[in-house]
Amino acid sequence: VELVKMNKGSVQVLAISGDSQKEEIEVFLKSFPEAKTTEGFHIVWDESKDMVKKWGVQKLPESYIYDMNRKLVKRISGAVEWTTEEALAYMK
Repeated sequence: VELVKMNKGSVQVLAISGDSQKEEIEVFLKSFPEAKTTEGFHIVWDESKDMVKKWGVQKLPESYIYDMNRKLVKRISGAVEWTTEEALAYMK
């Protein structure tokens, strides 16, 4: 959410939940209420786990960075602090 806010519309986040039940997303959102109201931050539920299988997700979380032409630029396994100077510079 902070990454999206700091980049003022030039970054979009699509969070894909592989949770077993949709209710688990609501529990998660209680910890991050701004995720519901931040423009450019979207959450979808992969109920069938098709996306997890298609992308070969091995470790959660995984991040996929695409450029403006929808070309995959980088895949990152594991947690990332997206508001560090290094991460913000990379996103520019």
